[in-house]
Amino acid sequence: MFDELDESLNQAINEAGFEKPTQVQLETLEPALDGEDLFVSAETGSGKTCAYLLPTFERLLPQTRLEIIALVLVPTRELAQQVLKQAKQLARFTDIKLGHIGGGTDIKKQQEWIQQPPQFLVATPGRLSGLLARDELDLSQVEVLILDEADRLLDMGFSDEIMAIAD
Repeated sequence: MFDELDESLNQAINEAGFEKPTQVQLETLEPALDGEDLFVSAETGSGKTCAYLLPTFERLLPQTRLEIIALVLVPTRELAQQVLKQAKQLARFTDIKLGHIGGGTDIKKQQEWIQQPPQFLVATPGRLSGLLARDELDLSQVEVLILDEADRLLDMGFSDEIMAIAD
């Protein structure tokens, strides 16, 4: 199943010790690689993050432009850090530039690296909305939008921010 992915991703998968895809990965990898919109619900620890990271990275590999092409919105900075950690692990043998915007991190540092934006960005809606409101960030080239823990994002009252970001 992972064989259809780029060699650099397979190298990272092997190094991470992933031997075979989980059920959620089996069900979502093909449609995601085909560019289909997906709504996925699965238990914690089922491999959902990997299920969206791998096809997203496969899509980003041929890209050379430094613009935000893939955006993952998460409800908390802790989840943002978890997603970024797994993203770094899976993208380690690629040239994909990764980034993170979220509370708890110095906004001035985030504003500095925004000058050369990552291709893959993990963000919390609050901090991201603030940067967008000040025209400090361009999301016009985003091709992939992922809402991780969408139910929590909505339960936490981020629906207006999500709609503004998606617009």
